[in-house]
Amino acid sequence: MASNSKSDLTALFALQTQDKQLDQLQQKIDHIPTAIEAIRATLATAKLQLDELHQRFLKVQANKKEKEIEMADKEADIKKHEKELNQIKSNNAYKALMSEIAKAKDAVSVCEDGILNLMEDIDALGEEEKKIKQSLKDLEADCGKKILDLEEQKKGLERDFAAQSEVRRGKTAEIPEEVLQHYENLRKRKHGVAIVAVSGGSCGGCGMTLPQQIIIDVIRAERIVQCESCQRILYKADSHHASPASQNNA
Repeated sequence: MASNSKSDLTALFALQTQDKQLDQLQQKIDHIPTAIEAIRATLATAKLQLDELHQRFLKVQANKKEKEIEMADKEADIKKHEKELNQIKSNNAYKALMSEIAKAKDAVSVCEDGILNLMEDIDALGEEEKKIKQSLKDLEADCGKKILDLEEQKKGLERDFAAQSEVRRGKTAEIPEEVLQHYENLRKRKHGVAIVAVSGGSCGGCGMTLPQQIIIDVIRAERIVQCESCQRILYKADSHHASPASQNNA
């Protein structure tokens, strides 16, 4: 690719450095929605835990109500059987009825114990629910603040990205259209790294050992030279102030 390669390489190097900054900004911008979703997921999990606890609380309350109804039924049976005792004439019938009353009283006792245990569970669950509600309230406030901060950060990054994009447009104006298009195509195919330094006789992108003539051509900088393996544009490292974006393997 024939061109005024020295100035083109300098311009391409500056453009790739600019593109690296834009890529980093874009990565930060793209990460923010994911970070926000993670915060919302944490909050949703906390709300789900509270809901599950509340359902347990309601279930225990329902069990207590069932026990109270069962106990009331047994107490009603006892009163009924006690009235029936006055009407019993045979000894066997009297004993049978007394046995039924004793069973009912035992059942009442079991219900009372169950109700007491359930009341303790209700108190414990009530206290736990109260604490979790307060924790959730604090978490909602914290998550809300974090989300607002991230949204503001995103706006700032987008402003920076727009400003740096304007800088990039200025840099592309310095590069011939054919050279720029070739750079853009390489950048898309090579993970954002289109121009790399020759390092120790090897391509700084793919690591392939370069033929001596290629190295000579790169040093002369009379034309734009590409790696025969990965096709990236090559430059002599000490001809620039810094190396471009971190090199990727082909």
